[in-house]
Amino acid sequence: MVTMLLVTHYARCPDSSLGVVLMPARTPFLTVQEVADMLRVSTMTVYRLIRSGELRAGRVGRSYRIDEADLDAYMLRSTA
Repeated sequence: MVTMLLVTHYARCPDSSLGVVLMPARTPFLTVQEVADMLRVSTMTVYRLIRSGELRAGRVGRSYRIDEADLDAYMLRSTA
């Protein structure tokens, strides 16, 4: 399996000849509000999508987080 790395963060490293260390890309997780803004719907609509199982989300404490890949998959399914 090949993993692609995106440069998302630069950190100084005195041992490196380049002076920077490339950090691997992290999977961005979105809040319900961010998803609602992206879809131009209310937060209640996003909560309904999550409860119905149409949009996958994980719980972090009392709030939900949605993986961008899951949002992309939902968008592909909803436009087809």
